Amino acid sequence: MITSRDNETLKLVRKLLGQRKHREETGLFAVEGEDLVAAAREAGIQPVHLLVAGETVEAELLARVSTLPHPARAIGVYRRADLAAGGRDTCLALWRLADPGNVGTLVRTADAFGACVALSDGCADPLVKLSLMKASYLFCMATQIRWMVIGARNEALVRQYRMLGFKDVFDDGRMVPLRHAGRLDHRVLAFNVTAAERMWREPRHPLYEFIFETSHPDIQLFSTQPALPKREPARPGERASILDRFGSGVAAGQTVRMSSRSALVN
Repeated sequence: MITSRDNETLKLVRKLLGQRKHREETGLFAVEGEDLVAAAREAGIQPVHLLVAGETVEAELLARVSTLPHPARAIGVYRRADLAAGGRDTCLALWRLADPGNVGTLVRTADAFGACVALSDGCADPLVKLSLMKASYLFCMATQIRWMVIGARNEALVRQYRMLGFKDVFDDGRMVPLRHAGRLDHRVLAFNVTAAERMWREPRHPLYEFIFETSHPDIQLFSTQPALPKREPARPGERASILDRFGSGVAAGQTVRMSSRSALVN
C-alpha cells in the first residue's frame, strides 16, 4: 500500500499525466478510470503499474494525482509498444488534428466501425484542454488580469467549466448573445483568477496539484511569474458587472482588458 506522496510510482504517474515529453521518452503512458483499466485487461494488455484506491494506494493520494474533475479510483501505466497495431482492413488517418475532442470522437467512431486510426505528428494530445486552462491561468497571473470570462452553449461544457471553478455571471443562468460568436446565445461564466489558488486548495480540488504544484516547462509562458498585488475581496454582484462592462460587442478573437483587469476567452 502506497502511503507517501513522494512514492516513486506516484511521481512517475504525475509526469506521465502532465508531460508529453516524458511519455515520449519513456514509451509509457497512463490511463485514468476503472473503465479504461478494465478495457486494457480485456485486451490482454498488462500494466507496468496499477494503482487502485484503497488497495494499492491511499485513496486521497490517488485523488491528488488524478487530473479528472472527479478523481479516478484506478490509474494504470502501460507500455506504448504493447498497444495493438495494424490488423484491420480500414484505417482512418488524422493529419495534424489539433482539437482533442475531435480526436477522441473520431477514434471512438473508427473503433465502432472496426477501423484502426493513424495519428500524424501534431495531432492533439489528450491533456491539451487542461494544459490550456493552466496556460491561461499563468498568463492572467503574470499580466495581472483578475477575471476570465467565457461563453458556453453546451450544458456538458458548462458543467466542465463549473468543475474548474467558473461561476455563472447571472444568478438566473440566462443566456445572452455574444457578437464575437455570431450573436448566438451563450451562458456566461467567470473565473476569479486571484482567488483560484485558495479556492482550489481549501477543498483540495483534484486538479490543484496539476495546476499549482507540477512543473510543465512546455507551457511555461514567462521566465518569472510576478505576484499579483493584494486586492479587496470580491463585492456582491461584482461578477455581474463584468459582462456589463463588456456588453456583447467583443470582436472575434480579441482578448479584452478593461479597467477591471478581466480577460474574455472562448
